[in-house]
Amino acid sequence: MRKSYEFFLIFIKENYYNKMAIFWVVFIPLIFFLINHSNWFTNTPDQHQAYLQLSLFWVFMILISAVVNTAVELFTMRDRGFFKMFSFIAGSKSSIIFGKGLANFSLLIISMVLFNAIIALLFQLNPFTLIWMGLLLVFLTYIPAALFFSWIIALPFKAESIVPAFSLLTILLIYLTSRTTGFDSYILLINPAEFMIRVAELVVTSSEAFTYANLSVLSVTACLYIVVGLLTFKFINLESKASRN
Repeated sequence: MRKSYEFFLIFIKENYYNKMAIFWVVFIPLIFFLINHSNWFTNTPDQHQAYLQLSLFWVFMILISAVVNTAVELFTMRDRGFFKMFSFIAGSKSSIIFGKGLANFSLLIISMVLFNAIIALLFQLNPFTLIWMGLLLVFLTYIPAALFFSWIIALPFKAESIVPAFSLLTILLIYLTSRTTGFDSYILLINPAEFMIRVAELVVTSSEAFTYANLSVLSVTACLYIVVGLLTFKFINLESKASRN
């Protein structure tokens, strides 16, 4: 844990100086939101509908953090040799992964507060409700999603060949989701965006969508994501096979 904490501090400082990290997590979703919901300036929907629409962008932010800022950045570090160097220093690759994940978790919390504060200010929504629901979604879904996407770090390719594709993966995952899909759909198991949207619906609608059956399905899905991530750690090489060849 101490090693993870030390890498957490290193990556926190990196996030502080890397302005693109917060740009990706906050301002890209904010720009998409304002483009798609410009009519809210003249005709703001009722609060319940507004929260449901916003939840899709909260999911987008969490996916960006889990995929681009965590998995893809660790994949790039491995390709450049930093992952191997840090692993020798720490004595464990898990310390680096957990440190990076926790640093981006902290950045995501700040980003979620900032995003919802801006939205609340622009459209006169309740900032405390928005921030509370956004943060609850982060606490419930980020860790399972980040662990699930750790398979990206294990891929035997060079970074320049696939990093651009994974930068678009977050948009593709959300595009493939459908709000008509039920809680019993197998899509929950293969598409974390669908899982997050279902959790977001529970957070936003509260007692309306809450059933023990739904909660059980989402809990099992989250546990499966965590198990997949932890098992994937064993297959993560310290350097890319493509680089060695």
